[in-house]
Amino acid sequence: MFDRLKSQWAALKRSRPGHRFQDRYERNLQSRNGAKTLWRIVRIVIAAGFVVLGVLFMFIPGPAIAFYAIAGALLATDSLPLAKLLDWIEVRSRRMARWAAAKWQPLPLAAKLTLGTLGVCGSITSTWLLYRFVAQ
Repeated sequence: MFDRLKSQWAALKRSRPGHRFQDRYERNLQSRNGAKTLWRIVRIVIAAGFVVLGVLFMFIPGPAIAFYAIAGALLATDSLPLAKLLDWIEVRSRRMARWAAAKWQPLPLAAKLTLGTLGVCGSITSTWLLYRFVAQ
């Protein structure tokens, strides 16, 4: 099982950005048969579990995004529109990450620490406010 996951991960990494998920969808489409229906159902159930975990971790910065990404990747294996959407998101997020890195790199250490501290404080404050809003 882990060998299969490793080979699928390697194939995903080899694909070009902007076509990874569509290529995975096409590979899955070509290899479908009766036995694969069970794995399709298992993937959907696991993806639903990751979405639930994402909702539970939504109030903690960061982890929810990873769970949503894994669920999206699992579902994109069986959905061409979702595969296209994830490829589109990948290209845009890579562009945004390059832009952010270009802005972040020249900042002095004091500015990076200040921005990081403000981000943590803002996250804690928004989590607390959301908790207070939901609790009452």
